[in-house]
Amino acid sequence: MSVNKKIGLFDGKEDKNLIKAIEKVNLDKIKDILEKGIKNNKIININIKNTEGKNPLLLAIKYVDKELIKILLEYSNKNNLNLGFNETDNKGVFPFLLAVDKNNNDVVNLLVNYAKENNIIIGINEKDNDGNYPLLKATKNNNIELIQLIINYSKDNHIILNINDTDNSQWYPILWSFFISNIAISKLLINYANQNNIVLDLNKICNHGFCPLTTGINNNNSEMIKLILDYANKNNISLNINAKSPNTNNYAILWCCNENNLEIMNLLIEHADHHHIILEINEKCKNGKFPFLSSIRVNNDEMATILINYANKNNIVLNLNDEDQHGNYPLLWACTNNNTDLFNIIIDYSRKHNIILNLNEKNDNGNYPLLQACIKNNVDMTKLLIDYANNNHIVLEVNNCSSKGNYPFLGAVINNNFEIINTLMEYADTNKIILEINKHDGKGNTPLLWACNNNNLKIFKLIMDYANKHSIKLSINEKDTDFGNYPILWACYNNNTEIVKMIFEYANNNSIILELNEKNNEECYPLLFSSNNKNLEIVKLFIDYANKNNIILTINEKNKYDNYPLLIAKNQENTEMIETLTDYANKNNIL
Repeated sequence: MSVNKKIGLFDGKEDKNLIKAIEKVNLDKIKDILEKGIKNNKIININIKNTEGKNPLLLAIKYVDKELIKILLEYSNKNNLNLGFNETDNKGVFPFLLAVDKNNNDVVNLLVNYAKENNIIIGINEKDNDGNYPLLKATKNNNIELIQLIINYSKDNHIILNINDTDNSQWYPILWSFFISNIAISKLLINYANQNNIVLDLNKICNHGFCPLTTGINNNNSEMIKLILDYANKNNISLNINAKSPNTNNYAILWCCNENNLEIMNLLIEHADHHHIILEINEKCKNGKFPFLSSIRVNNDEMATILINYANKNNIVLNLNDEDQHGNYPLLWACTNNNTDLFNIIIDYSRKHNIILNLNEKNDNGNYPLLQACIKNNVDMTKLLIDYANNNHIVLEVNNCSSKGNYPFLGAVINNNFEIINTLMEYADTNKIILEINKHDGKGNTPLLWACNNNNLKIFKLIMDYANKHSIKLSINEKDTDFGNYPILWACYNNNTEIVKMIFEYANNNSIILELNEKNNEECYPLLFSSNNKNLEIVKLFIDYANKNNIILTINEKNKYDNYPLLIAKNQENTEMIETLTDYANKNNIL
């Protein structure tokens, strides 16, 4: 069978064969038909369409077949045929729009050159059934070269681009350029608008709820937000600066506070004042944040002051006690950030506006102002909180724990802060509150254990005195969960004879039997540390206590490093220590 017969050519049915090839999207067959048409001087209807309304040119562009496109263009030129250059398919798509949609610069250039050679004006403002048009498609494709090509073509052919036109979803070029955060495209579009005396529509909202400003905010793009503000000011456009992003309910002034951007914040306030717009500075986004809270969170005194001044100027009362979705509020953030200046700003504002601040509210992590002030080791802030509470008849909940088990007294002891500890004790006594000094955090640490850890005799004695005064029985044998350490073990490690004596005295006075042989995670125990520290006095205290309480001391147990008291004493050639330990071993039949 001949090739011609196989593909069914030149039997008087060329148009029909072309239709079949188009219907089956058989590009190779379309090429064969056209090439043989050229070779045999046959005129074929190249504008014939398939059921979707696509002609060969649209199909060639759809599948980005540059060879077929060139054949079609050559065939139409050679036979003086109207290529149906601006004809559309059933969806309103035309060749130039489809080429732009395919994001192929070479194909677009082929079409532009063909149009120029044949004095065809491309309908560059025409839309398909979805409202898409070339400039918008090029912008959606993030293709600045195609955008420039379209602009150049419009200029060469004295066409004014409908730059503000929208598709069916109400997207338009400047909005999409913000959506993809391409400032170069945004500037190109603005420049075109300026050159053609077009004022860009910046407040138009698409069906997804975006306008350029909220899109820039949603993308956290300060450069683009500044660009749109500058353009709006130069063109006397009143922006909807209170508009919210649909995904987050974020808005311009809140974005500035979240991103700690004072420059744009001042620009927004200036724009609002110029256009007599009142900024909604108390509105919350979906995660509950609001401007004043965010200004405190980012630790910016100046930003917080600007918001207060703006609120005062516009008779707005700031919501000082409002919380975000995690339970954070301004005063708590000021304490968390250890910022006494911000703390005082909030206190001062609350007094001037007769607002009673929430002092005891916890966030999701169980943190609250007094706890944070103590954890941050801030004496002034702790005293300011107590003064404010007293002046406003608020009783502070000093024993509340965070989710990690931290509480004010423990935090003060960890930080070795005698002044805060004293302040808390005085406050508790004044308000007839008993401090829960035996509470342990999530790792089993207690104030007494931390005092021993920090080797702080003064604080250790203060805790002992408080416990005795309030008839509190201290958990002096309790271990932490991370390392297995306990008070007398820490005292021996730190070689603090006075603390060891006080622990023995407290145990005797309170009928507590000390667990002297307990090991930590490295299998170390008190007698081993005291031997290593050459502290014979502590060793004798242990032996005396053990004898009185019928305890057999562990003197041969090895730690992880295979050390034990007698071995250490021998290695140190500590004769007196060797004699003391040996004598104890002999008396207690320890081998």
